[in-house]
Amino acid sequence: MPSFAEIKEHICPGDILALHDEFVPTWYGLKIAGVQLATGKYCHVGILDVVDGEIRVYESVIPFIRNVLLQQTAAKGFYWIPLNKGLNDAARAFALSKVGLGGYSQLEAILAGVDAALQRELPDDNQRDHLWECARFVRAVELRNNIFLGDYDVPTRIVEACQLGYNAPVIEVTM
Repeated sequence: MPSFAEIKEHICPGDILALHDEFVPTWYGLKIAGVQLATGKYCHVGILDVVDGEIRVYESVIPFIRNVLLQQTAAKGFYWIPLNKGLNDAARAFALSKVGLGGYSQLEAILAGVDAALQRELPDDNQRDHLWECARFVRAVELRNNIFLGDYDVPTRIVEACQLGYNAPVIEVTM
């Protein structure tokens, strides 16, 4: 398992970050376990970017979409999915335009997992502009980057779409 220091120079803008949390017997841990039960192995995804040599993450978390240093999101480690496609101006502008918007909840993440499991059609995006669970945000950014990551807003489905559609490996990285 490589360390962050070993792979840092190979991270490209637009690559995907995924997280998988081990169960912690706390209220937060129970909520995350509920999300993972509904969404599969991965409970969170984000878009990696490189700005002035620093690795940053665009991600949707409670209570809003943010752009932070990787270390703030993945202090213990993360899964790196290298797409090696870059991040075009339209995708980056879209991601930046959503920073600060809120409306995310763990319940929405669980419901997205249920929708995917039951293969239900997603509501029209215009009806959900205030709801940006992490997988929906990643899927929307990458779509503007000409990368199609499937039809469901679920972290595990995003990772699988990277593997199947773009032959991207999933690399576990330690900090």
